[in-house]
Amino acid sequence: MNLNWMFTYYNKKYFGNLLPKYKVVFAFPTMDRRCAAEEDVDQKIIRINPRLKGFYQEVKVCLLHEMIHAKLDVTGAYTKWHKSMQAWHGPVFQKEIMRLFKAGAYKGIL
Repeated sequence: MNLNWMFTYYNKKYFGNLLPKYKVVFAFPTMDRRCAAEEDVDQKIIRINPRLKGFYQEVKVCLLHEMIHAKLDVTGAYTKWHKSMQAWHGPVFQKEIMRLFKAGAYKGIL
């Protein structure tokens, strides 16, 4: 599974190539090793928990989730919110989830 290819493909298909280049790797998230994934806006890296290797659909959902965080960072949507977990997954984030759902990103998965 080529994570960087997936990022490039989804960036073009679902985000209009808006996102800057991120490195996507199988690595334990630094905030909490139990997390499925995390996005580091400063280092431009997305870490997918290595326990998900071989689970393509789960990796896709996690990657798209982190790409939404990247989009909201890039567009400045998070500057209007305090960066708490509530804000990170609040209405603006949920609107993006629905946009991807309607675009077919989760077809056959959710």
